[in-house]
Amino acid sequence: MKLIKRTYLHTLLWMIPILLIGIIFSFFIIKYVAYEEIDEFLTYEMERLVQYHQEHNDLPDFHNLVLVIEDEKLEAPVFKDTLILEPADNEMVPYRQLWFSIDHNGRDFTLVLQHLMLGRDDIAQGALLITTGLALLIVLFALLSVNRVTGKIWTPFYNTLKKITRFKISEPVPEFESSTIDEFNTLNSTLNSLLNKV
Repeated sequence: MKLIKRTYLHTLLWMIPILLIGIIFSFFIIKYVAYEEIDEFLTYEMERLVQYHQEHNDLPDFHNLVLVIEDEKLEAPVFKDTLILEPADNEMVPYRQLWFSIDHNGRDFTLVLQHLMLGRDDIAQGALLITTGLALLIVLFALLSVNRVTGKIWTPFYNTLKKITRFKISEPVPEFESSTIDEFNTLNSTLNSLLNKV
C-alpha cells in the first residue's frame, strides 16, 4: 500500500471518534442555544405582560397564557419543562414553561407562559447533520489539498527513488537534487555516501 493511501486510511480511522465527539458536542450546544433563546423569549413575554398589567390593571388577551392560578404566589419566576400530548400526531411534545406571579387588585395570581421546544430527536438529527456535513467538507478538502500538495512535496523523494531503481554499479553515482525538506536532503546525502562506498 502506498504511503499516501495509508495516510488517508489512518486519517479516516481517526475521523470516526472525532465525528462521534463532534455529534455529542453539537447536540449539547444546539440544546443550550435552544434553551437560551426560548427562555429569553418567555422572559420578554413576561416583562411585556407585567408592564401591560401595571399600565392597564388588566391582563392582555394576545399573550400565550396557558394557565392562571388564583391565590398562589411564587417568590421568583420559575422555568419548567413539560410534555403535552399533541392530538394530531398522538405524541408527547416538549414545551418550556415560565411560571411567575403578579398582584392583581390585592390578590396573588400565578401565570404560566409556554413555548414549543425542539425535541431530543430533532436536536440529535440537527447535530448529526451539522457534524457529518462538516466532516465531509473537511475530508473532501483534505483529500483535494493533500493530493495537490503531495505532488509538490514528494517530487524530490520520487526523483531519488527513480534514480536509485535505475542505478547500476558500473555507472557513476547519480546526482541527487537538493530539496527544501530536511529529511529528503538527509536521505539523499546518506544514499550518496552509501553509493560512493559501494
